[in-house]
Amino acid sequence: QSQQGQTSCTQCSPGKYRSETDDSIGCVSCPVATYNNQTGSTDCAQCPPNFKNTETAATACERCLPGERSLEGNLECVACAAGKRSEAGNNTCVPCAVGTFSDYGATACSQCQRGFFCDSAGLKDPKPCNEGSFQPNLGATEVGSCVACSGGRVSERGAAVCSNCTAGRHSRENMCVDCAAGK
Repeated sequence: QSQQGQTSCTQCSPGKYRSETDDSIGCVSCPVATYNNQTGSTDCAQCPPNFKNTETAATACERCLPGERSLEGNLECVACAAGKRSEAGNNTCVPCAVGTFSDYGATACSQCQRGFFCDSAGLKDPKPCNEGSFQPNLGATEVGSCVACSGGRVSERGAAVCSNCTAGRHSRENMCVDCAAGK
């Protein structure tokens, strides 16, 4: 009862609770990271994993955005680190598989692009093939997938194809150099 002589107790509204041990306190707002969606409650529940709440007197928790996660009772959601992705409905960030990579806060991992390889799980950046070699496929998983340029062709680091030198030039140590006069 909130007043002496009252015949019934005032029930607390959603977002608030009444102490079971001290009725004189009255209704108290649920603290941050908790919520209560019932009338007449005696406690508040922690926000579940993958949900957050930064307000007092909350009646619900807010779901984390894709690419974020939170643990039970957290105030805020945290983005997944580079090289990881979030799984829907899961409060963990999972490393990207071999052959893929991701940036900070990713919901999915990207295939390793042409000219590069991704030889380990959890990569932030793909690794480029060395100059003088190329890699024409998506999702390469090892340095051995980089193929040496041949037949006088050249390439820069991270190349998807090798190129011919222009007329009047030839390849030497993966560089195009001018041909000697008269040749």
